[in-house]
Amino acid sequence: MNIERNIMFIKHFKYLFNTFLLSLVAYTTCFPQYPVILKGIVRNAETKDALPYANISIKNRAQGTITNQKGIFIFRLPANSFRDTLIFSYLGYRTMQMAIKDMQSDSLMVDLEPVIYSIREVTKQSSNALDLLMEALKKIPDNYPRKHIGMTAFYRELIRENDQVIQFIEAVIGINKASYANRKDHDRMMILKGRQKKEVDYTRLWQYVNFVDGPYEALESDVCKYPDRFIVLPRTRYNFLVPKYFDSYNYQLMTITEPDTLDYYRISFKPETGQKRAVLEGNIYLDRQSLAIIRLEYSISPYYTKKTSVIDNITQVELQEMDIYTQTQSFNCIVNYQQLHDQWYLRDVQINYRIILLWLNDLYLAEIDNSIQFVTTDFDKDLYYPINFWNPVRRKVPLNEQLGVPDEEFWEDYNYLLKEE
Repeated sequence: MNIERNIMFIKHFKYLFNTFLLSLVAYTTCFPQYPVILKGIVRNAETKDALPYANISIKNRAQGTITNQKGIFIFRLPANSFRDTLIFSYLGYRTMQMAIKDMQSDSLMVDLEPVIYSIREVTKQSSNALDLLMEALKKIPDNYPRKHIGMTAFYRELIRENDQVIQFIEAVIGINKASYANRKDHDRMMILKGRQKKEVDYTRLWQYVNFVDGPYEALESDVCKYPDRFIVLPRTRYNFLVPKYFDSYNYQLMTITEPDTLDYYRISFKPETGQKRAVLEGNIYLDRQSLAIIRLEYSISPYYTKKTSVIDNITQVELQEMDIYTQTQSFNCIVNYQQLHDQWYLRDVQINYRIILLWLNDLYLAEIDNSIQFVTTDFDKDLYYPINFWNPVRRKVPLNEQLGVPDEEFWEDYNYLLKEE
């Protein structure tokens, strides 16, 4: 009796095991276990114009990327994401969701429909705008992570002299992102891998301009982590998010509704007439429900552009000793946040400077353009990078001296922005 039971048990076990193997084979056939690469372009559905820096994310997950300046993207998906959904979003456009299993990996074309804003209120008084702004600043500890999170980010730095590329650097950066509730606890980062374009032509003038600390400029542009010191311009300029300087700016409020997407406030700001240290203008976007800051755009107001330096004081002195002076042509910065569940996370930062180098204060030498792109591609509260005294991204040291040994195969496992050719 016991022998017969054992034989039946063995036969039944073999049947179950074979069924499991067949199911496993079927599953792996339908859903490959290697990462899938999606490529495509995000456009305006009506005009077919490309949408630069459109947000792309996996629904209810931390992974994501953005399009480049030409609206083109490449997105490496985790092997277990075939049952997931991609979300394509762009401020002012209807959000689109697409099932990953239905996508073609080599020719994806995503057309987002522009939406007509429903403007609920426009006020000429700045009091309502300032009340909302003050409340948004108070709610930062509630709307952003209160505990450490590990982040992986893609960083690109591109410097041109007279439209000629003279420095091109890319890096994958590991970040230990500190709590938003503790402003004294600073973020730390390390370079996981980097690469640069070599054998570029230049006149060497640009080397006198001290473009260092690019990764820190990007990371510290996180207004919600550093609301009192995020601006990368010299500290003598008034910060439009510091309450004691509110009187130096004029704030205007709009309440905007986008169908099927975000319901948000837009607060525009510009210097009050006669102010000499309030030089910035732009827009602050607040989620209407939580009052989280979800986007920030700011630039130097045209009237103050040539009067405002974007170069650090040490470099200015060194240049002036050689009778070389700088004149700012433009400066702008955009910061975006992504929502996951009930929290908002830093998604991307775009910073652009343009200056002219002059000899003896009026003889044209060169135009220098510096572009910084920073994109969070993944984050995890359980991720912690081993950043110590020896391996952080070092301040005041050119990034190309910190990249280490290049390894092209390394990049196959990470998300990055495609280059604009």
